[in-house]
Amino acid sequence: MGHQPEPSKLSAAPESDDIAFVTNYFNEYCNCYSYAVQDYLAGYISKDIQADFDYLPRPGQTRGRTYQDLWLSPEGMRRAIHEDGIDFAGMKYPKRIPPGHYVICCFLEPGEYHFIRQNRDGSWSSKDGRSPPTRNGADKKPLINPEDYYGGDKRYQFVGYFFVPEGGVRVGIRGYETRRLAALCERTQNPAEKVEKSVLEELVPLSDYGDYTVREMRDIFAKKGIIGHKEMTQLWDNYNARFLRKSKLLKNAGWSRISALKDAYTRPKNARLEKDTSR
Repeated sequence: MGHQPEPSKLSAAPESDDIAFVTNYFNEYCNCYSYAVQDYLAGYISKDIQADFDYLPRPGQTRGRTYQDLWLSPEGMRRAIHEDGIDFAGMKYPKRIPPGHYVICCFLEPGEYHFIRQNRDGSWSSKDGRSPPTRNGADKKPLINPEDYYGGDKRYQFVGYFFVPEGGVRVGIRGYETRRLAALCERTQNPAEKVEKSVLEELVPLSDYGDYTVREMRDIFAKKGIIGHKEMTQLWDNYNARFLRKSKLLKNAGWSRISALKDAYTRPKNARLEKDTSR
């Protein structure tokens, strides 16, 4: 089937143990997209889980787009994924994986989508909304060929394979904020934008610290020890405390992170909300 290259070709792919890693610490903040591209903090805003989940990433949103038009065709979805910095690899599993990249794939149904990633051991896994990551297909059986995830259900269109850089990409709120800050640094003259810029200059480095914390936690997780688990919890608790303390100071200064992002993360009026929140 061409979906199981030599192990040496998968060295940039996520460790399969990241399945447990995500489940233990970041399950509520990841959907199928952020799991596939390893942006485990993509939906993290505060301890308000529902607010976080409302802002889990959709392809193209880091550019400040709504996602209603992305459900119209596989072509639109491929364009949106590309805008997030992820290259299209074709409709067939690639014969060659560029050094420093791994493979994901995507399905599309009107009003819905799903991402699947390949792990370093060659297995395939995905995450359905708040559900834990799994190596199984939609039929709950072990997934061998990702193109068979839905068992031939014609409602789901295969969008294709994509190359993700090693270590993943930012596709959620943090990605949007990083790009927004870069744009403001280039052209900010408006007083209101200057205020937003000053706030983002506080938040973006803090999210960088979050990335560093995740890397530290992954290293500890690899040890698989009880002491390691405690160390991970302490690291995560320290990051949460720092993030929430800074967010509270910013809110007291009159700037709400959630409110500032609503224009970029707006639900289309005719979206099927029940299904939408599952991905």
